[in-house]
Amino acid sequence: MSGYDLYQSLGLSRAHPPEQLATELGRQISDLRAQGVQDSDPRLDEVLIARSVLGDAGRRTEYDRALDAAPGTAAEADVPWIKALAQRSAGWDMAGGNSAGNGAGSGGANVLAAIDRYLTPLPLAAVSGLLTVLGFITFFFNWGKVTMTDGPATLTFTITGFGSASMDMSGFGNLFLSDTRPGYTLLSLVILILLVVGTVLLGLTRDTRFGALLVAVAGGLLTLYGVWALFTKLGADDLFGGEEDFGSLPSPSVGAGAVLGLIVGVLTLAVGVLVVLRLQGSLLPQAWTSGKAASGSAAPVPQDAASDTQDAPSDPSDPSDPSDPSDGDNPNTQRPNAEQ
Repeated sequence: MSGYDLYQSLGLSRAHPPEQLATELGRQISDLRAQGVQDSDPRLDEVLIARSVLGDAGRRTEYDRALDAAPGTAAEADVPWIKALAQRSAGWDMAGGNSAGNGAGSGGANVLAAIDRYLTPLPLAAVSGLLTVLGFITFFFNWGKVTMTDGPATLTFTITGFGSASMDMSGFGNLFLSDTRPGYTLLSLVILILLVVGTVLLGLTRDTRFGALLVAVAGGLLTLYGVWALFTKLGADDLFGGEEDFGSLPSPSVGAGAVLGLIVGVLTLAVGVLVVLRLQGSLLPQAWTSGKAASGSAAPVPQDAASDTQDAPSDPSDPSDPSDPSDGDNPNTQRPNAEQ
């Protein structure tokens, strides 16, 4: 046996058909909600996902096959794998065989499970931290540049991502002037602060949604800043009055910093959006626990993974419902044994 045993965890019998398991799990869901258990509680999240998997014949067959397989011979039915399976369309069974790579269904579940293992706060915080460092470095590059010539003399205006502007003239003797554009300086500092705070929150807090939002906002601002620099060269041709009477017409060009900043901004925005989508369940549901299969400890997470299953209470006329008084004297009525 390999993986997390939903039957043992939830007191279910493997002898029951999927329809009866769905009814039992539906009753557990109703009981938990009647007790005031919130949707974000890992207990309710596990039952919802179990009903999505065990209440469907195709998913249950694939789960049982993975659960019974010898270690190393099939995909391990761990929590991320189970959650990926729960996201699949109902009744989509895997072709026969016990191989981990057998069938498109198994391959899709394995890919999603592999992605889920890397969509955890620490790896994402590490990626965000790397992008923060790269963004900080790109601000020192020139984001806009304008060159003018007059005979042997060359006049060059440059501006960095931090808003540090300079004018350099060579040919008739060297002349160097520097200045600062406060608006660009403030924008670059805001972007860096958002990146640093968002990265710290991603790595050090349990609820990473706010950190992800900060990273996404910083990435969006950096992307817009890069696009603005591509079109305007950050106004390099207007630095120090532009020196319109100096020889040839201005020759503006995009600095390397603008291109690098745009790339880093897009990547940072993608990381932030990816985390937000994952936390909302649009990609994969968050795990019930960290290593719950081994330790039994739980961490609160959102309930999104079983969104394809309706949460209606069980039908009181169902013969398997022990609350139905009409079957109290019927010896042929089969009652589910929750302790099996």
